[in-house]
Amino acid sequence: MSILLSRALFSRYNGLFTAVGDRVYPRTLPKIATMPAIVYQVIPAVGPLKTHDDAHTGLTVGTYMRVRVQWDVWANTYDQMTDLAQELRQSLHGYNGYWGPLKIASIHTDLDFDSYDQEIDKYRRIIDCMVQFNEPARA
Repeated sequence: MSILLSRALFSRYNGLFTAVGDRVYPRTLPKIATMPAIVYQVIPAVGPLKTHDDAHTGLTVGTYMRVRVQWDVWANTYDQMTDLAQELRQSLHGYNGYWGPLKIASIHTDLDFDSYDQEIDKYRRIIDCMVQFNEPARA
């Protein structure tokens, strides 16, 4: 499940933001990453969930899932981080549609907060979202 979602996230967001280009990374920020950059990780939450149709028809088209996705927006300056984080948040919150084969039912921002990493002298905003989607049925 998380591999399929991770691939869908990468294909959707890699190259989406002009300021970041292809600097969208799964799980960790590379030590020599150019700024700004975005890192995401999928954190399994609740699923599979039963839908109203499942309960009444017994049919399941796919598996309804809910996961947490954490986004880390990294930048050299606070303003750069804030601008990119706002752009990312606007692209996520309230979204529904398709990411590759996944039907995204909804995305809701759960929390976001700022931090500063003194060791690498970079600003970071962490944005946590709850993503509900239908994982395609397996043949």
